[in-house]
Order: sequence, then C-alpha cells, then structure tokens
Amino acid sequence: MGVSKVLLRSILLKNLRDRRMAIFWWSISFFLLVIMMCAMFPTIQESAAELEAYMDSYPDSVRAAFGVEEGTSIASPTGFFNIELFSLMIPIMFLIFAVGFGSNAIAGEEEAGTLDLLLANPLPRWRIVLEKFAAMVLGTGLIAFITWVSFLIGTKAFDIDIGIGGLAAATTSSALLGLAFGVVALAVGSATGRRGLAIAVAIALTTMSYLLNIMSKIVESVEPYEQLSLFYFQVDANPLVNGLKLGDAAVFVGVIAVLLAIALVSFQRRDLVG
Repeated sequence: MGVSKVLLRSILLKNLRDRRMAIFWWSISFFLLVIMMCAMFPTIQESAAELEAYMDSYPDSVRAAFGVEEGTSIASPTGFFNIELFSLMIPIMFLIFAVGFGSNAIAGEEEAGTLDLLLANPLPRWRIVLEKFAAMVLGTGLIAFITWVSFLIGTKAFDIDIGIGGLAAATTSSALLGLAFGVVALAVGSATGRRGLAIAVAIALTTMSYLLNIMSKIVESVEPYEQLSLFYFQVDANPLVNGLKLGDAAVFVGVIAVLLAIALVSFQRRDLVG
C-alpha cells in the first residue's frame, strides 16, 4: 500500500513503472544489435579489400551522408560502426522509443481516459508535463547507458580496438537526437490530446530532417541549409571520432528546451473540463 501511494504521488516513478517492460525490451534489443554487429566485424575486416573497392565506387557526398569521412575505412572500427549503427540504425531506434514515450505521456493518457483521474489530484499541470518528460529522459538515458555497456562487452569479446569515450559520445548524441523528436511528440500531444497526430508530426519532421541532411551532401543548392537538420549534429559531427562537442550538445538541449516550453504552455492553456 505504501509503495502504491508513493507511485501515485510521483508521476515520474509511476511512468517509469508503467514503461518498465518497454524499457527492458528496448534495452535487450540494443544489446543484441550491438553484440551482433561486434561479432560481424572480424568478418568485415577479412573482406576489407573488396569492401573498400565497393565503397570507393560511391561519390564522396554519399559516403559523407553515412558518416564516412574522407580517409576512413569501412574495415576500421570507427568506419564500420558509423556506417552500420550510428549513421541511422541506433538514432532511429532511440527516436522510435522516445516518440512512443512522448506521444503516450499526455495524449495517450487522454485517449485512454486516465488523464482525468490524474488531473483530479491536487497537482499543477506543469508538474505533470515535467515529470513525464523527466521519465522519458531517464528511460532514454538508461537505454543509452546499457547500449554503451553493450559496446564495452562486444568490443572486448571480439577484440575490437576503439575508444570507449567515442562510443559514449556517439551513443549520447544518438539519444539526444531521439529525445528531441520525442519532445516533439510530447508537445503535439500536450497541445492536441491526439496520440496519432503526435506520432505523425514527429515522424514527418524526422523524415524531413533526415532527407535534408542527405540532400545537403548531394545537391549543392541545399548545402547552405544543412544545419537546419538535427541529423547534421549527429551524423556530420561524427561524435564517434570527434567526441560530443559542447556546441552540438547545446543545439539538442536548446531544441528540447524550446519544445518542452511549448508543451508546458499548450497543456496549461487547454480546456480539459468535461
């Protein structure tokens, strides 16, 4: 009974408890993906010559779009992990988790009819939004930590020489990217109460952002707008090699802060009576 009362008083703890199985299975998915890719790397190294010839057939712009800097080999740990994981797969997985979390935070409860019960408690609306946001951050952060630990295990098990600092930076950057679009879903859900719309807007913005980053490498006239894409600060910044720069992290944090403010204001102003 005591535990139940604590959970009811703490929206953050209740959200983490409600999402514990999702966090668990997502963590398992990241772990298995990382271990599988680490296991594949020795085979990739054995086929280095063929793979390099294949990659050299692509223009530099296409290679850059997938986080492969000039002079970087796909048979190197950084080249391999950037192409196979950090250019798309891991960021997208964080995106799916965070968007699902954000869309359920307010809109999901409203559609399920449980938001009224929450609002019946003597809690300010801003606290509801902030604690749900904090739960999303903690859930994403836990998965990011487990992903990093998975890399430590995989690289050690398969004797892959790569810096743990770079892996931490790339994983953190991917998680921040996912959180940014997760807060898009939170903001839209807070403003409209429609979970489907929250997911659709977040996915649409993700797609546009990703395509803008790709097109900026291929179409010269689009290049000046590349920094309008959040993927620029994940893929082009190449945190696996360069570390997570303060300016890049500040962009993610700034976007998240603005979207969170929109969520707070829009939810506060909504008429939810009846």
